[in-house]
Amino acid sequence: MLGMAILIGIVVVSMGMWSNGPGPRATFDEGEMELLGVTQGMMHVCPKAYPWERAADRLPSILLKWLPASGYPAGIPARQPSTRVWLALSHAPPSSTQWHLIADTTNAMAVESGAKDLRTYRGRQIFQVDFEAWPRNARSYRLEARRQLDRHWAPDPLGTIEVKMPRSRATAPLAGMPIPVTNAVPNETWRVAIDGFDYGWVGAGLGGIPRLETNLVPADGAMRARMLSEDPADRGWFLICVRRATNAAGDVLKPQPRNWGSRRPGLMFTPGPWPGEAWNLLLEFSRNG
Repeated sequence: MLGMAILIGIVVVSMGMWSNGPGPRATFDEGEMELLGVTQGMMHVCPKAYPWERAADRLPSILLKWLPASGYPAGIPARQPSTRVWLALSHAPPSSTQWHLIADTTNAMAVESGAKDLRTYRGRQIFQVDFEAWPRNARSYRLEARRQLDRHWAPDPLGTIEVKMPRSRATAPLAGMPIPVTNAVPNETWRVAIDGFDYGWVGAGLGGIPRLETNLVPADGAMRARMLSEDPADRGWFLICVRRATNAAGDVLKPQPRNWGSRRPGLMFTPGPWPGEAWNLLLEFSRNG
C-alpha cells in the first residue's frame, strides 16, 4: 500500500507541474504547424512528454513500468550534442524541404544537420530536426522551412514560426582578426596568410559559377588562404580543406568543402560560419609534388 501511495503521489505532483497546453502555431504549406519545444544535449525527449518520461534516465526502470506513457515518439539518437526543435505538423513536409534557424537581428542562419524524424501521433506528424550550432548573438529566432526544386530555392518559405531558444552559457569571447591577415604557425617557420573570407555564396549559379545569394537561403563560406615558408625551397602549399569551425559558445561546424576554380583559386564550404561572430578555423593544406 505504501508503494502504491508513493506511486500515486509521484503521478499527482508530476501532472500538476506538467503543461500540455498548445504551443505557438503558424501556417505550414497550406496546413499548420505547432511548436512543441526545444531540447539540447545528447538525449532528447519530446518536451510535451510526461515529466517522468523526460526524467527516465534518473528514475528506476521498475517504477517507469507502472507509470502511464504519453505516446509521443521517442527522440532519435544524436551523434553529438545538438539543439533539437520539436514540431507537430498537419502533414508531412514536401520532398526537398530544408529547415533553417535564423537570428532575427542579423539574419545569421543555421542549417539543419540532416538528423530528423517524422512520426504520426494522434493524427498529426511529430517532427524533430537537429541543429549542430545556431547563432547566439540574438534575442529572438525563427524557424523557417524552404523547398529546393531543380537546385533553386523557392522564393517564399513553406512556413515560418518564432522559436524561443535556451539561454546560452557565458563564454569567453573570441577576438576577430581583420582580413587579410598573416598568422604564424606555432613552433614552425610557416605562416598562414588568409587573403579573403566571404559568406553568402552559392555555387549552383548560372553555368556553375558561384554567385552572391541575397534571398536569405543557405549559403557557403568562401575562403582564399596560403601557407608561406621562410625557406625559398619550401613552396607549393595550397588549401584543400576546412576541417571544422568553432565559435566562442563551443558550437562546432564540420563543413563540406569543394574547390573554387576561378582566377583566384580558393575553397568553398557548406555550412559557412555565419557573420557576426568570431570563429576558429582548422585548415588543412597539401603540397604539390
